[in-house]
Amino acid sequence: MKIDLEGRVALVTGGAVGLGAAIALALARAGADVGFTYFSHDAHLTELSLSETGRQFRSWRLDATDAASVSRVMQELIARFGKLDIVVNNAGGMIRRATLAEMDNDYWHAVVDLNLSSAFYCARAALPHLSDAGRMIFMSSLAAQNGGSIGQVGYATAKAGLLGMTRALAKELAPRGKQSTRSRPV
Repeated sequence: MKIDLEGRVALVTGGAVGLGAAIALALARAGADVGFTYFSHDAHLTELSLSETGRQFRSWRLDATDAASVSRVMQELIARFGKLDIVVNNAGGMIRRATLAEMDNDYWHAVVDLNLSSAFYCARAALPHLSDAGRMIFMSSLAAQNGGSIGQVGYATAKAGLLGMTRALAKELAPRGKQSTRSRPV
C-alpha cells in the first residue's frame, strides 16, 4: 500500500536519529516536505537522507521543553513551507535511570518536561496552523502501559500522561475537522 503525501508538510520533533529520523524519511519518501527538530544529536545524516528524496526539508535545533522556542520554530516552519499538515511529537527520552528514593524534584521535572510538556507545547503551537485535514501524532512507550523497568518511574509516568493527553485532544479536536468539512461547498 503506497501512501501519497504529495503537497503535505510535516514536522517531526526529535527527528535527527532513530525512530524520528526514520519517520521523517518515510514522510518525505511518501511525498511530504519535512521539517524536523533535534537537540542533542547531529542532524547531518537525516539531512543527507532527506536531500536524496528530492523533497524540501529544514531542520531546527530545538529545546522542546522551552515553550517560546517551540513557538519560534513553528513560526519559522510556517514562514518556510506556508502550512502544516502533520505533526509527529517524537522528542523525548529517559535521561537516566533513577529510583523514587534517588529522584529529586529537578530530575522529575526534567523527565516530565522532556516527555510530556514538550508534546503539549508543540501541539499548542501547531494548532492554529494545522490544516483542516491535519494530524497530530504522539509517540509514547510501552513503559506507559507496563511501568517500564526499575528506575523508570518518571519516564513511565510522563509517557502514560502522553497517552491521556492524546485521548483528550482527540476528543477536543475531532469536531474541528468535522465542522470544517461540513462548511465546505459540495
